Amino acid sequence: MRQAPFFGWINDLSARDPYFILPVLNGLAMWVQSKLNPPPPDPMQARIFQLMPIVFSVMFALFPAGLVLYWVTNTGLSILQQWNINRKIAPRTQARRSRPAASPRAAARGNGRRLEPRGAQPRIA
Repeated sequence: MRQAPFFGWINDLSARDPYFILPVLNGLAMWVQSKLNPPPPDPMQARIFQLMPIVFSVMFALFPAGLVLYWVTNTGLSILQQWNINRKIAPRTQARRSRPAASPRAAARGNGRRLEPRGAQPRIA
């Protein structure tokens, strides 16, 4: 496939994209994918994840078009997969949030602690 015409503006998959369309698409796809995932708890990690689409777009501008096309395709499929997972999980999490809170006694039973009646002194074992 080396130096074989592919489609559209890509004449050779082993050469870089002459118009830098695929690296830009890659950056957009990575940005969309980052928005579908839950944010990381560490602020520094969140900032790095914000910069990654820009860094990867610049880096992929120098790579062969075939590799960037593969990466864009893989990222697009990952976006569809994550969207589908989020779509299936969202109704479950909303149903859990809408349930009434457990009573203090039920919560204590779940922790293995024992609640004493009000005003009673706790027993020492």
